[in-house]
Amino acid sequence: MLDHNQIPDQCDAEQAASTVAALAPMLGIGGDLPDVRTLRLWRTKRLMTIDGRHFTRRNILEVLAWRKLQQRDGLSQQAAAQRARSLDETRLLLLLGTGNLPPPSTGPDPLITLQLLASGIVT
Repeated sequence: MLDHNQIPDQCDAEQAASTVAALAPMLGIGGDLPDVRTLRLWRTKRLMTIDGRHFTRRNILEVLAWRKLQQRDGLSQQAAAQRARSLDETRLLLLLGTGNLPPPSTGPDPLITLQLLASGIVT
């Protein structure tokens, strides 16, 4: 499972592109990965969440989730981006780590709680 400590809290576009390139093979994500120019374009088009001047951990998770959703489910870039923006960071990590996304719930999700507990015990 992907550990959020492997991803910096904030970084510039060059660091974000290199982090995506380093993590993608570990997650089984292939194909064309975005370069610095592409990341900046996507940010300008507001395909990813914008929180300040720098790229955030969430932005990197969103990009990795897009590629995974495009590769696994055949979603378009716009649909994958919209779906990734609708998920919180924990669900993005679950999507990338296990490949299965638990259904949304209104209260605490027992499956997420169990997975987080198991991850904490293993760590």
